[in-house]
Amino acid sequence: MNQESYKKDLYKKWDEFWGSDGEQEIKLGESLQKYFRSVDEPDAEDYYLWGLSIYTLNQENVLENSHPLFGKALEIDKAYYLARLYSAHCYHDKGEYKEALSEYLKVDQDLLKKEMPIWRWVKLLEQIGFCYAKLGQLSEAELYFEKVVNLYLTADKDELVQVQEAYECLPPEHPFVSKLKEAEDEHFS
Repeated sequence: MNQESYKKDLYKKWDEFWGSDGEQEIKLGESLQKYFRSVDEPDAEDYYLWGLSIYTLNQENVLENSHPLFGKALEIDKAYYLARLYSAHCYHDKGEYKEALSEYLKVDQDLLKKEMPIWRWVKLLEQIGFCYAKLGQLSEAELYFEKVVNLYLTADKDELVQVQEAYECLPPEHPFVSKLKEAEDEHFS
């Protein structure tokens, strides 16, 4: 199978995976992983998608099984921003906030904004702020949460998802909690 045909088939399988649910999702995810294992010379995108298929299945040992694949993608292409983003997510999910922050800060935000929906960028800003807060660097965290608030006040309603991490790392009486709630209420009401 040539590279172009292979990539077309890969994305067809990927679309089937995302369009499924429950047992069908697991079955397709396993099929997709088998497919990746059959590739002679996987590239960065292959490793990223393989890791992502494992990451999104939320099965046992998901981080231990998906994170190395994001690492392999980054070995091939250090600038591959989606592999970098999901590598950061793995550290974040394990509570390794220093490593997560390091990875989040390496994500090419311009490319992320250009190629992905705006909510992905806003979520990245929130996650960077969350890591700073968890590391005790509240003033740095506030800079990122301020950007999130400003984006909530200016972005289209359908382009954002609700804030989560900021509420988890800030005390309820923190001024940013009320700012975020106001911005969210205005945005989603």
